[in-house]
Amino acid sequence: MKTVGEWREWGQARINKHDKRGGQQDKHGGHDKRGKLEILRDVEILLAEASGLSTAALIADREKLLPSKSADVFADWITRRANGEPIAYLIGCKEFWSIRLRVNRAVLIPRTESELLVEEVLRYVADGHGNGNGNGNGSGSGAHAKILELGTGSGAIALALARELPQCTITACDNCAAALAVAAENGRAHKIDNVAKNIEWILSDWFGAFSAKNVARHDARHVARHFDVIVANPPYIAPNDPHLTRGDLRFEPQAALVSKPDGLGDLTQIIASAPAHLNAHGILVVEHGYEQGDAVRELFAQHGFHAVQTCRDLAGHERVTGGHI
Repeated sequence: MKTVGEWREWGQARINKHDKRGGQQDKHGGHDKRGKLEILRDVEILLAEASGLSTAALIADREKLLPSKSADVFADWITRRANGEPIAYLIGCKEFWSIRLRVNRAVLIPRTESELLVEEVLRYVADGHGNGNGNGNGSGSGAHAKILELGTGSGAIALALARELPQCTITACDNCAAALAVAAENGRAHKIDNVAKNIEWILSDWFGAFSAKNVARHDARHVARHFDVIVANPPYIAPNDPHLTRGDLRFEPQAALVSKPDGLGDLTQIIASAPAHLNAHGILVVEHGYEQGDAVRELFAQHGFHAVQTCRDLAGHERVTGGHI
């Protein structure tokens, strides 16, 4: 039976030798200082999760023997991580907006840059827009805004908004039943939707559940509903983008990543359809690729949006665009 410290060293050596993660490497194909730190981070996360120890305890208690069951789990995770499988899928969770979310391969792994979507909606509501009565004049409190999230996946954005805006009504939809089940489970686990009673989970392909022509196929209460805020992180990667063959993207659901023909198909559909589902002075906020800012702003302008603004992520890339109708 090995100690925690010995397993920590074994994990580093194993990934270093068999690394297919697509991480940081030097010009010779080995690991530079940053790459070695990435390996150490991965090992410590997996070892902490398998052992039930904190990352600090991994150092302080390095002579502690790791139980066989924990060791077996850790060894399996290290082998799979060396092959590139994302840590979030291995341990089954990912933190977003300080909320620990369950994730599996039915959903995208929530990313830090998507918190920009939450920030933009919060700013809009704080400005007094979306008072929930449809007049959208900005003169009342935005605390009762009606919010629609398209393509909720794990429910990360909807749940973050529910935590920050307990008086708002939030509708979150996804066209994948397995993904929607993960989102609803996350809501139950954190009691966010049970406490605020403000999230409704709907199986829908973008605005499908809210179109009058689909009344025969959907619950009538969803037909032609209007919102003060629509927020979306749709697929926006082109089918031939080389990033799809690297890193975590290789393991994530392609339907949630790829948009034909050029990465803009779903963004175009959402931006074109959103005005019909927004209240007066409502806002649409979308995430997009770092090279798509110009094209997305043009789409917003073509479909009648004004006061269009783009926010940059922490890397300085254009990442989120919003506009008023």
